[in-house]
Amino acid sequence: MHPDKPSEAIELPDAVDAVLTRPIKSSRRRRLETGLRWAMRILLATVFLAAGLLKVKDPIRFAEDIRNYQLMADPVPAGLALSLPWLEILAALGILTGLLYRGSLVLLAGITLDFVVVITTAWARGLDISCGCFGERSGNATNYPLHLFENGVLLALAGVLLLYQWRQDERTS
Repeated sequence: MHPDKPSEAIELPDAVDAVLTRPIKSSRRRRLETGLRWAMRILLATVFLAAGLLKVKDPIRFAEDIRNYQLMADPVPAGLALSLPWLEILAALGILTGLLYRGSLVLLAGITLDFVVVITTAWARGLDISCGCFGERSGNATNYPLHLFENGVLLALAGVLLLYQWRQDERTS
């Protein structure tokens, strides 16, 4: 550079510029994706953890809620009332801790899909019952469209997390 001439900015070729700026963008994107995945994991796990804990407190009421769907005879509702809340709790903890992560997601997605089917059949048959989703906090009557929407959101969360995990597994194998 000549001392009498003003300094000019050095222009980099587009390819070099792209290489230098890409890691910054992908690093931000990775952080954003990681944060979003954690938010989805926490939301999904919190819902099932709360639901499971509330149902564990009163398995008799939960068994009655299951019976009200009129889909299965005794002793199946009692067995479900004793086991389903613990499955929800364990799967929620699996999602939060990462232990048996994929299995926990598959289990909660399957449970949610079952809920959608059961709620839809109760609505189609005109049953005016409590869903039993959150134990005694479920109320007396089910708002079927709202419950189907909520379950759809939970199913979508589990599905997105599963798809992302499978995509990650494919990249590493």
